[in-house]
Amino acid sequence: MLRYDVFYLMAALLASPVVAVHLLATGKRRTGWRGRFGHVGRLDVPSSPTDDAPPRPADSADRSVGHAAGKVSGAPVRRRPTVLVHGVSVGEVAAIRQLVDLLTARARVVVSSTTDTGVARARSLYGNRHAVVRYPLDLSWMVRRFLDAVRPDVVALTELEVWPNFVTECARRGIPVCVVNGRLSASSHHGYRRARRWVRSIFRQLAAVAAQNEAYAARFVDLGVPRDQVRVTDTMKWDTSGRPLPGGSSTDSAATAPPAAEALAAAFGLDRTRPLIVAGSTGPGEEEEMIATRPSAAQLLLVPRKPERFDAVAALHPAIRRRSRARSGSGDPEGTAAPASTVVPRSGSRVATPASPPAMATQPSAGATSAPTDLFLLDTMGELELAYALADVAIVGRSFAPLGGSDPILPVAAGCATIIGPHHENFAHVVSALAAGGGITVTNTPMAAAARLLDDPDARRRMAHNGQRVIDERRGASARTADLVLGLLAGDDR
Repeated sequence: MLRYDVFYLMAALLASPVVAVHLLATGKRRTGWRGRFGHVGRLDVPSSPTDDAPPRPADSADRSVGHAAGKVSGAPVRRRPTVLVHGVSVGEVAAIRQLVDLLTARARVVVSSTTDTGVARARSLYGNRHAVVRYPLDLSWMVRRFLDAVRPDVVALTELEVWPNFVTECARRGIPVCVVNGRLSASSHHGYRRARRWVRSIFRQLAAVAAQNEAYAARFVDLGVPRDQVRVTDTMKWDTSGRPLPGGSSTDSAATAPPAAEALAAAFGLDRTRPLIVAGSTGPGEEEEMIATRPSAAQLLLVPRKPERFDAVAALHPAIRRRSRARSGSGDPEGTAAPASTVVPRSGSRVATPASPPAMATQPSAGATSAPTDLFLLDTMGELELAYALADVAIVGRSFAPLGGSDPILPVAAGCATIIGPHHENFAHVVSALAAGGGITVTNTPMAAAARLLDDPDARRRMAHNGQRVIDERRGASARTADLVLGLLAGDDR
């Protein structure tokens, strides 16, 4: 483990000037350093809103997080096993929703995440039922401090996140580590292969891999995971987005938007009599082209994937109306500063979910724009699903430039006629399944495709229905994954 510590420290030293310049240029601010250094606050539920809560004493009467069993009236107390489920950021944290519920029947679940937005999302989804903690930096003493506090019996790492010191320390302690919803892109696989001498021993220590498809499974095997420990389970995102079709039918999502979505529309000042295109998880270069080619009859709501790009996207057109209040100099990744003339009021929780939306004003407040516009910017985190519920047509971003694509399941599950670009390598098997079922359109001219769909309500309804049918047919990965994770507890008689 020492060699990895030396490597990390040298890399950090060399990279620090570049990182500092990047943080200054983007306005990003890292928080939760106590958690990043492996300090875990109290594991009570609900979880602490910060990483700086005092740690639980080692001799606490509540031994549910420890391996030792206490005694009550002379009888041994058998604790529930602890499963640590880790998702690096927002997407991975959302993908484990059903898995967490299924594991809860047999185990105590602790959820971890790495990024600020991932931790915030985890707390909004799980904080009232499960402990949520910050995943540590992969330095040996920080990893040991973290594992001493959480004391997991099994660790499930979502998609990849195989860090050498963490996996090695878990192996030393006899804690099985598995990868769930496993995804290993061609570029990542190529990079690992170049360091095969270093990483093969790490991948060999994995107890199991639940891969999304055969191609990913083969890449894990190539990097050292024994073949009999790799299983193809499909992606859990089929399970965590949307609901089964009521009565086997579908209608335009904009006509059946839930109250929380309608509240978002009111706060934005959307004209609900006009069609709406939602371009979600967009990347550099995409928004400008979409603004320039949008159908004149439609409203366009842009949702950039990265919070640090909100200001740059807002500057693309003077008529763009933003979602957030101005927060000058806050560095808040979930709502950035905006001119008073383009602000739409937002109050309440800073991270919203469809299940627990923030309080939203139904009329623009003083200082908010009253001029009509057909361009909108959702510059907050956690509300994309609500936006898709309002859409007549959805466009999935990061797929019209070579950025790998974003998840198309969310808008399809929301009942949207959905469009994605040709650069969707990160979700190739998902797009292939949806396209084969008539549930998505793949094109490099998104606004032309959107205009055709807006002119043909029947085509929109067919595509929405077909997409939701494909999702319903592919559900089940979370249950298969839960069986795999819980199977690693077999024979554990503690």
